[in-house]
Amino acid sequence: MMKTLKKTITWILVIGILAALFPAGAEDTAGIHPGQIILYTAYRQMGWGDAIQIGCVDEDGACWTLEGSNADLKWPYRPEEQIAWITGRTDLTCVGKLTSDERFDLEGLINCAEKAQGEPVSAADDAGTETSYAVRYSWKTGTAEFILLGMSGDDLYENTGENAQALYRVLRVLFPGVTSYAYQEYMGPKGFTAVPLGEFCGWNGADLEHAVITAAYEDCETGFRKVELDAETENRIRSLAMNGMVTGKANCTFTTGGTTYYWFKNAEGETIATFGIYHGLLTHENGMYFIE
Repeated sequence: MMKTLKKTITWILVIGILAALFPAGAEDTAGIHPGQIILYTAYRQMGWGDAIQIGCVDEDGACWTLEGSNADLKWPYRPEEQIAWITGRTDLTCVGKLTSDERFDLEGLINCAEKAQGEPVSAADDAGTETSYAVRYSWKTGTAEFILLGMSGDDLYENTGENAQALYRVLRVLFPGVTSYAYQEYMGPKGFTAVPLGEFCGWNGADLEHAVITAAYEDCETGFRKVELDAETENRIRSLAMNGMVTGKANCTFTTGGTTYYWFKNAEGETIATFGIYHGLLTHENGMYFIE
């Protein structure tokens, strides 16, 4: 029950962050081509039915969907042909557009996404297969590089890189209408394994219950300024340090401002633990992470 509750809380946080990406209704984009595709997911069913469902994001941050009969749409099999197929059509529906900040975070994850290792394996039978890709382009030649993020259903594959896992999760939230068996045992990728904050930061086992907590806010122009913590805030931060779980990667951004840092010191005045929070996200040397 507790594990299920934690997963539910995590999804609520992710959905809350990404829900702002979409307007109330779909935009009228009849006759308009999507731009260069940077992220997409597709589900194909050819066993118990005949269906194709597609969700994709283009270079301008526009989010597009299309679904219908695979027999009619003839969705290609090779990723190079798939993105050419998508950008050549005018019957996709634009369901929203990312802001410039959201697009920056997404592009950062794509640029840092780890190349896929290993091969897909057979999983279900006649469930159909969902496949997700990130696409990045050479600035010299424009050649597309495809990063397989995951597959679920009849075929199972998980790219275990943290950036790839983050992108796979983003696609699940952006395009809930695309059938996926993600996070279902034996049928989909498991996703990021939640890690205790102390273990993630390398100070697991430190005596934080009796430590003295100090805090400072880093401003990108004026530097650090001390933050006074009242009893309620101090208890919350101590509880977070002792019980917090890192649940997934949010972006690849490293910021020099807007972050509040917390230090835990023992009776001898030695720092035994420290972490930073930026707009509710845990800061780290390789990006920011969801924490609960």
